Amino acid sequence: MKIKAHNLRTLLKQDPAPQQEVFILMGEDVWGFYREDRKDRKTDGSGQGWRLFADIVKAGNPNRYQDAPILIDENNIGKIASLEILPQRQQVASIVDTDGFFGVKRSENGITIRHNQQILTDICLNLAKNTAVNTLTLRNNTGELLEDLSGHVSRIRNDDELAKLSATPEQIELDGEMMKKLAPNERAEYFYKWYNKPLAFHSQHKEIYIFNGKCWKILDETLLFRAIRDFHQEYGANYYSVDRIKAIRDCLAVDLPLFGETKNNLLAFNNGVLNKNTLEFLPHSQDYWLTGFNQCDYLQMETPTPNFDKWLDFISYGDEARKRSFLAGLYMILNNRNDWELTLELIGEAGGGKSVYLEIGKLLSGDGNHCAMELEILKDDKARDVILNKTFLYSSDQSKYVGDASIVKQISSGEEITFNPKNKKSFNQRVQAIIAICSNTLPIYRNDGGGMDRRRVIFPFNRAVDEKDRDINLKQNIKSELGGIIRKLYDTFPNANEAKLALFNQKNSKEALEMKRKNDHILEFIQEFELLPQVTTEGLVLGSSKNAPATNTDLIFNRLYWIYLLFCEVQGRTDKQILKPADLVDEMTQAFKTAGYKTRFQSRVLGKRANHTNVVLRDKQETKFKWQF
Repeated sequence: MKIKAHNLRTLLKQDPAPQQEVFILMGEDVWGFYREDRKDRKTDGSGQGWRLFADIVKAGNPNRYQDAPILIDENNIGKIASLEILPQRQQVASIVDTDGFFGVKRSENGITIRHNQQILTDICLNLAKNTAVNTLTLRNNTGELLEDLSGHVSRIRNDDELAKLSATPEQIELDGEMMKKLAPNERAEYFYKWYNKPLAFHSQHKEIYIFNGKCWKILDETLLFRAIRDFHQEYGANYYSVDRIKAIRDCLAVDLPLFGETKNNLLAFNNGVLNKNTLEFLPHSQDYWLTGFNQCDYLQMETPTPNFDKWLDFISYGDEARKRSFLAGLYMILNNRNDWELTLELIGEAGGGKSVYLEIGKLLSGDGNHCAMELEILKDDKARDVILNKTFLYSSDQSKYVGDASIVKQISSGEEITFNPKNKKSFNQRVQAIIAICSNTLPIYRNDGGGMDRRRVIFPFNRAVDEKDRDINLKQNIKSELGGIIRKLYDTFPNANEAKLALFNQKNSKEALEMKRKNDHILEFIQEFELLPQVTTEGLVLGSSKNAPATNTDLIFNRLYWIYLLFCEVQGRTDKQILKPADLVDEMTQAFKTAGYKTRFQSRVLGKRANHTNVVLRDKQETKFKWQF
């Protein structure tokens, strides 16, 4: 008869999903790690070690302290073969080394083994025979991946002879004398076996990535070099110089598996991976090539989100359509709908909720998937490599911007852009990301031709929270509700096209158009005119700055460009801010389109070679009065 491991009955009552990661605590003092008082079962889940671990690994789960781990203490360590450790259907688990119980030993007879290696092997054997576990990792007491044991469990399950052995998951027959005779590529091969963690080389980024059990991260080169040093020291060999370490790194770049294509239809959470197309929930896998994850559990059912709801009500101003559009923007970030070719612009006064929106966007995109940027940085091909592999790019405090929009358009339309990082070969790559800009003023894109205007979803923020009503813990409180927020987004938009429609409605809303009019002087300028169905001699002649009369004479109203010069003088615009006639035509064409006119602004040479347009002043006297002429 099998003996149930400590907490298994509690775990069975909690009935976790098979794909939810369950933790098996092992060490010299697992009860001291799990409890505040190791002898008092009333303090279950309140141990300082367990709480720190849960805060790091399950940050978004409000019940993280109460979720039951399995504990294998000193009384059961010798009985692993007869223990019932996990539910039979469980697929994902991690062994947590609470105090260095499975620390790496030095080489013994040419074989690298861990402390208590036999116990670790026995657990792999137990889980392979008695459960459906296909993802098993070894972690330290802060959640860091020490070793991926999944392959070892699979080999045991598929090889009856191997199942009978008491062997380490990776054995390396090597010693210092042998090491001296090895070529760099052979040392690299042995190091890879010794390191025993999933690695891959990204051919475009020229970086080595490591899988941490949930997603892939760039392996810091300094940490890699130190690991190569430790590998030599363990076998009593000298690495002689940093150049030799670099040679091993270079061989790894050639011999490691190549980084695969990221599956963008998958979204990683703390407890598994969601297929956004089918809503199937899957265990973590290195084969998905994901580079970030949401640090919360995905919940199959809706849960309360009171802090998020209160904040959303405040920024929606009682307008249900506006609220739905805000949710649609978050849905777009969550699912990385870069194919919608839309950008978010949160414009208005400080303290209105813009930064909280960005914070939620960062959480939804997943740890490691977001990046702060400025529009100016995007234009610099030597600096913009920071946005590689990111799905959410945000500017939290964009300064006043008047300039080019070509890179923003290329990113939002999924086109390749050029990267020219320092000391590396230049390359082209798509950045499939959502862009969100937070600013006090609306960016103005010059010589755009409408390409950017059709992408902009603008949310004006017109009021700030009263100082007495500010919640300094709001962001942290909303973070704890993230699982429920995600469920709310999917429930609000069961069909993705509903979210897309809500964003298009906001893009064309009155409040968005009014903000563009106030921030774009051409949109304000065209308010004085109306369009004729076609170009006739009744329309104003375009004109130029040549022979322009004084702005205090009535003759100034005889040419469209002269009227524009008067308008710029009234507004106090400098010479550098004044458009040339050809640029004015382009900007007015787009402005009338943005303002919703069905008739197109046009110009054509008529009669005595005069370039007429199809615009006339609505009311000349009213314009004079407005401009105090």
